[in-house]
Amino acid sequence: MFKKYFKLGLFTLIYIIPIYIKLKNNNIKKISAFKFLNWRNGYCYFKGMYLEKEVFVKIDLKMHLLSNDILVYDLCKDVMKDDLVEILHYSLDSKIEFVVYEFFNSNELDENILLNELKYLDDIFRILNNLSKVGIIHRDIKLNNFLVSRGKLKIIDFTFSNSNTHKDFKEVDVDNSYNCFLLEFLGAGLNPSPFFWDDYYSFCTILKKLEKDANDFQKVKLNACIKEIEKFIGKTEYSIQCGTQYYFFIRQLKIKIKELLRIDHKYKVLS
Repeated sequence: MFKKYFKLGLFTLIYIIPIYIKLKNNNIKKISAFKFLNWRNGYCYFKGMYLEKEVFVKIDLKMHLLSNDILVYDLCKDVMKDDLVEILHYSLDSKIEFVVYEFFNSNELDENILLNELKYLDDIFRILNNLSKVGIIHRDIKLNNFLVSRGKLKIIDFTFSNSNTHKDFKEVDVDNSYNCFLLEFLGAGLNPSPFFWDDYYSFCTILKKLEKDANDFQKVKLNACIKEIEKFIGKTEYSIQCGTQYYFFIRQLKIKIKELLRIDHKYKVLS
């Protein structure tokens, strides 16, 4: 924990003043840090006021993939206007990239909310269908990438999204070992396998996990939804070849360590 605070403190000293200057020069006022402990991989978040509206600002200092968020919004806003958080402004012309969203006063979707409000199952299914029709794979479908407010559901965080049909999407540099580790875990383990994504598969995996804590009524609805989603698994997929020699060396080393730990644990149990 100390190491994380130290890194965030160092980050603040180096970047916080240039970020504030950049945002103020773009007419964003009353700027304050937002979800400070979630800052990672060169991404940080702020709240502020823009054109008399409360806004959420996503900053990209490292990966420079925010053009994906904007591309998804432009491709989908006519069909999915109510399912997306409105983009009000952006800047991609320097090392400090940012996107300004209308602030959506909301809660992140979680298991309890979804089980108690099963109507959101249909909303998520509709959103995934619309994304699939446009040819977009989100790649990180998990409950907290949906926001809920006043009975409405919105999907967020398209930074790592991609497409097999739209060639303007940006991908991370897979010749960089760090990026390979990042992509390996993109999808929160809900995707079919590392470097392979299917949004329907991820959603289906979430629902199967929910069944364990559901009551009989909820299980009926979940089971019906799972059967419907399974029909679409495999129709919209995205994969990438990723890996450097260092990445594969570390990955194999981790696998060997886990195997040794399992053998050691099994030996202790038998003893």
